[in-house]
Amino acid sequence: MEKPRIEYYHGVLSILLAVVITITTASFILAERDARKYPSNIIVGGTNIGNMEKDQALQQLKSGLISSWGNHLQLLIDDKTLDIPLPLFGIEYNPVATIEKTDKYLAEEAGGNSVLKSVIIRGKSRQISPVFSWNEEQIINHLKQVKRTYDRPAKDAQFGFKGKNYTYIADQHGLNIDIYASKYPLYKELESGNLGPVELVYKKISPRVRLHDIKNIKDVLAVAAITSYENSNEIDDVLMHFHEQIILPDETIYINDILKINQLEPLTNNQLKAINLVMKAAKQAGLITNQDKLQISNHFKSAIAITAYREENFLCCQIIGESSDQTTKISLFSEEEILPAKTDYVIDRKLMPDKQVLISEGSDGTVINLYQIESRQGKETVRLLLAQDIKPAVDTVLAVGPDNIKK
Repeated sequence: MEKPRIEYYHGVLSILLAVVITITTASFILAERDARKYPSNIIVGGTNIGNMEKDQALQQLKSGLISSWGNHLQLLIDDKTLDIPLPLFGIEYNPVATIEKTDKYLAEEAGGNSVLKSVIIRGKSRQISPVFSWNEEQIINHLKQVKRTYDRPAKDAQFGFKGKNYTYIADQHGLNIDIYASKYPLYKELESGNLGPVELVYKKISPRVRLHDIKNIKDVLAVAAITSYENSNEIDDVLMHFHEQIILPDETIYINDILKINQLEPLTNNQLKAINLVMKAAKQAGLITNQDKLQISNHFKSAIAITAYREENFLCCQIIGESSDQTTKISLFSEEEILPAKTDYVIDRKLMPDKQVLISEGSDGTVINLYQIESRQGKETVRLLLAQDIKPAVDTVLAVGPDNIKK
């Protein structure tokens, strides 16, 4: 029984010895070949340099890296990807250093000068990233250009008022790119032989007013109006400073800041007229007003908006927010009344008794009444006259002969 077992072990040992001799022989043969050429599974920067001698591989990398690995650096800013040509950053491929990196990698993979080198490095594809050279000053300069282009201030959500229609414009956060903090992840990416995307370091700037802050601005809380016949742009400019101004809950606005005027400067008549109009509407809406300090405070739980504008000869102001009384609606309503023109007669003794001559033609006048209307369930409950725009009638003047005046 012992002899067959010994023969069995001798057979196994013979097979193992044959395998070792075969591998060793193949390794020596391949090692001699690979001393001159790279293994077929070596890919550098997306370029296959397998079966090439070092000089051939170097030339292949010089001509092929840009097309295979890319000629753009990718930057990521606020989920936006920028593709920037490498020359703008002063970045270029270094084929010589890339070949040196490849040789070092192969030596380390095979354990230095091991006779098994050619066997170990074969198998699956070996991907090696390229080596880059770059100009740090040029990188900083172009990062400054990126910052100038993509830095932006925060934009507040806005409440738009046009006619009787309200619109809401979404807020947008601002960006402030830190170029000196951003250069370090960029350098790290280049040192690893990659071209991004590299996320720049930036700070998000939050807006003062967000869209959800103003979503409940939908009800007219108060209205005010006055008649103004002045054909002056100054008062319109003052109104536009107030128009679509938003006051958040527990916030106070200062009229001097809104109008960008110095507290020590005396107010003009037009400024006073506009300020009094807005303060009147704010007070009626239940906001806290301080006429001496020229400030308005919002103690409500939701934001409010001010609309201030000219409509013909009326200056109007509305306070819009979230009403606690959902059944009552407040609105502005204008109604026109015609003032008929009369006829005046002037006796001209040069005319025949049955003759008349038109001296001047008159025209009807108008009275436009601007009302505050309160309605409940679609029915008007309160009508309050806020202002009147009166355009007097102009009488027609006729010259008539004696005894021809119509009674």
